[in-house]
Amino acid sequence: MMTKRMLSLTAAVLAALMLCACAAGTARADGDVPSFGDMEYTRPDPAALEACVISAEDALDAGEATEDVTALLDECYAEYYSFSTMYTLAEIRYMQDMSDEYYAQEYAWCAENYAAVQQLMERLYISCASSDAARELEEQYFWEGFTGEYGGEDASRYSDEAVELMQRENELVSEYYALTNAPQIELDGETVDYGEYTAQAEGYDYGRAAMEYYRQYNARFAGIYIELVKVRRALAEEMGYESYEQMQYESFERDYGPQEAADYLAGIKAEIVPLYKAVMAQEPYSAFEYVYMTEERLMDTVGAAAADIGGDAAEAFKFMRSHGLYDAAQSGSKASMSFTTYLDNYDAPFLFIDPYCDTEDVTTLSHEFGHYLDAYVNYNAYESLDLSECFSQAMEYIMLDRCAMQDGDEQAALRLIKLLDTLDLYVTQASFAEFESRVYAMDEDELDADALNLLSLELAGEYGYLGANEEYYALSWIDVTHFFEAPFYVISYPVANDAAMQIYALERENAGAGLEKYTEMLPRDHSGLIETLEAAGLESPFAPGRIEAAAALMREELAQAGFTVDGEYTEHAA
Repeated sequence: MMTKRMLSLTAAVLAALMLCACAAGTARADGDVPSFGDMEYTRPDPAALEACVISAEDALDAGEATEDVTALLDECYAEYYSFSTMYTLAEIRYMQDMSDEYYAQEYAWCAENYAAVQQLMERLYISCASSDAARELEEQYFWEGFTGEYGGEDASRYSDEAVELMQRENELVSEYYALTNAPQIELDGETVDYGEYTAQAEGYDYGRAAMEYYRQYNARFAGIYIELVKVRRALAEEMGYESYEQMQYESFERDYGPQEAADYLAGIKAEIVPLYKAVMAQEPYSAFEYVYMTEERLMDTVGAAAADIGGDAAEAFKFMRSHGLYDAAQSGSKASMSFTTYLDNYDAPFLFIDPYCDTEDVTTLSHEFGHYLDAYVNYNAYESLDLSECFSQAMEYIMLDRCAMQDGDEQAALRLIKLLDTLDLYVTQASFAEFESRVYAMDEDELDADALNLLSLELAGEYGYLGANEEYYALSWIDVTHFFEAPFYVISYPVANDAAMQIYALERENAGAGLEKYTEMLPRDHSGLIETLEAAGLESPFAPGRIEAAAALMREELAQAGFTVDGEYTEHAA
């Protein structure tokens, strides 16, 4: 996943991020970037940004020369970058150690104040767009269409009410993270640390502890989630959107809408779910012999593959490693997630994974490195979430034969892991996408923990991954971090994977052809996923026959791996 600093991006916020990215797009000087450990955090000062905004507005009102105004705008951006960078530093360091109370507080403070910062940036844009210098500023400083975007009567979406709702949203997300930190469960009449217990438990003991966790925490997480849904729907209404779902689709710069997504999910049910059922009935994961992998070996393995790819990939990985701009260490206090984010003041991405310390980490690191490369080349990769996911997932496929493992069996296991992960991605992420869409469409009086649990269970059945322990499939939706911190993100996983599989198909037919296509697409030109694919001679994931083509490719690969890809599936076999 590629995290967004503001978890509920709006069109206005996205415009701010776009502008910041454009302004920051100068040549990166490695010598100016310190090691991550040397990056110093200080709490940012929104008042300093406000003072800069006022100075710029005064200059506009006074009719000062354009070069004087743009110098003040540069100062505004410097303050914005400072806030953004400190926010990101607090986020990373909190995720590295969620028991760190200082960074927990700083992360929460930055999250709470970020909406007000974005309100100030919007105010600055509106002042510029409504000034006598608007056209000149658009031509010399901003982007084409800036004046039309921010010069109208309805340009402002950041009402005080909207800011308050955003602040409440961020408070709830912080509550969610706090609840995930070192949960305690009652087990056999004793209070135990859930993380510590399950790290040592096996088999029955692990499963028993996990179920107690879900039973004891489901209602608490559901309470936070339901409040988030209500706040977000109110925010969308306040900002003039017909639904929160539509608001998020626009925020993520998608060039498709909720209806196209719904049709796509129906296609997954028709074409992918039967294949998933047939393969899972054969218990494919039972054949794995996971090999322990140290952090050093993991980084060396993927790093050697990046060097083999060469070009920007080799440069980006070297930059990441030499500056310590990653965290791939195992730690019981880390957040259980993987992400890539961006440090604006340093023009530097940061990669974070929570490893399993086995072969599967290769695909996780390859995925996040795809995000890292995208952000490195495109200075934060601020446009089109689906393109971001295309580059990350395609990198997993490109790395399959380039990550040299210790022996042939381990190499084959890596390939099989990726195949099964792809199959699982389609059904689970599609299920999660439908879950979100249906939840946000519920009447307020329908929203309760029981309704959410029933929906989770129902969708597990529809998408073919319902197992014998129905209680688990009802309660475990609370594990999906995206529901809480990045709503309506998950549909990008299957959609972008289709694009990635097209690149993989080229690579499969002719070694190097997929990488060539990837390299061609990587420099962004402000297009969305579909436009970028079509410009590169590839198909939209929504084109007729694309779901069938993806299913056929997976069917062929899995058959070659020795699986029966057609046949009956016994319910509850999983």
